[in-house]
Amino acid sequence: MIDKVSFGGVYLIKFPKSYSNEKIKKQHEILQNHINENKYFYMNAIYRENIPPQNENQSTTDIFLTTVVDNASQIYGTLSVINPKLADQYIDKTKVYLNLDTIA
Repeated sequence: MIDKVSFGGVYLIKFPKSYSNEKIKKQHEILQNHINENKYFYMNAIYRENIPPQNENQSTTDIFLTTVVDNASQIYGTLSVINPKLADQYIDKTKVYLNLDTIA
């Protein structure tokens, strides 16, 4: 019997076609080192090749990042290791606006 299953997030990090596999491998290594150094045992980064791109300008190599803990500051910090703009995209896609609408 499966007791508890949790998915915090699945993130496909896509790169431009101009990035070589070696450059993406280096980004994966940097990302995995960050995960290990911070003891984010609930995060995993997988380097993948021969993945069909979403558009013709993307590489067929990517990084598949998974986490079972939905901690926005840790995910943001981890994605920032690759590129701050990538981390900003994460925030743009996950933010929730909470508006207090009261009469003063």
